[in-house]
Amino acid sequence: MGFYCVGMRNTISALAAFLLFFAPLVAFASDSSSVSKDPSSQREKGVFAFFTLGSGPPDFERWIMSWEEYSQLSTKERENYLIEHSIRLGTGYGLFDPKKDLLNIETVVSVHYVAPKDGEPGRVYFQFPGQNEDYIPTFSYPYIKDEWVSLIINKLALFAELKLSDEHFATVSEHLSYENQEYEALLSIQVRPTQADHSKPIKIGSIRQWIMIGEIAYMKCEVDSDKTGRREQLWDYVAPWYAEEHRLKNLPEDMRYPHPFDLKK
Repeated sequence: MGFYCVGMRNTISALAAFLLFFAPLVAFASDSSSVSKDPSSQREKGVFAFFTLGSGPPDFERWIMSWEEYSQLSTKERENYLIEHSIRLGTGYGLFDPKKDLLNIETVVSVHYVAPKDGEPGRVYFQFPGQNEDYIPTFSYPYIKDEWVSLIINKLALFAELKLSDEHFATVSEHLSYENQEYEALLSIQVRPTQADHSKPIKIGSIRQWIMIGEIAYMKCEVDSDKTGRREQLWDYVAPWYAEEHRLKNLPEDMRYPHPFDLKK
């Protein structure tokens, strides 16, 4: 499947107007990193991304003071906690590069497929739980109390219906036994944030949402296979602009770096 880039002028304002009338389908960004492995979680990185696309850093003090964990501490403990996490968040924000770093998202969707018929190819579909034509999927990163950064992924809808080659249809039908039956699937998306609206948040219910736009770098859809009983990939996609970086990241460890003898040539 090809990937087509379009002009993003006025995209944010148009989406903002739409969101005023229709509540978005909200899926939280995955948060698998721990402080010991990565000092910044995926949810924190979403907030970093929003502010690096603007003119200044987040309000670290207000951010930390809005956490439930902070509210449960004694006055003395709060001071140390505030210092510790201000340093941690400040470091993470300083290291985040929106031109290189990607946001990792995992969300559950439902998938089904139809077989080739009357000369038309087979197709595989996905949709978010409770989705209808009025929903815009947003991936949310909590900031201060009642404020989220809400990521809208550009061109995500293009992948909701994919035509299948005969070979690919055989793979899909091998893992999913029944045509037109809904199966639970895991959608994993790597996104590069590109634009953010810092003018004012959009209030939906009790939540104020700051809108950010991102482009798909890599995406895959996986299901629990009826054949193997294991999680298997139905399809994946790599954006052309990310293809080389993706290839290098997925090389075996011993092939990622030049051999010392090669450096002497």
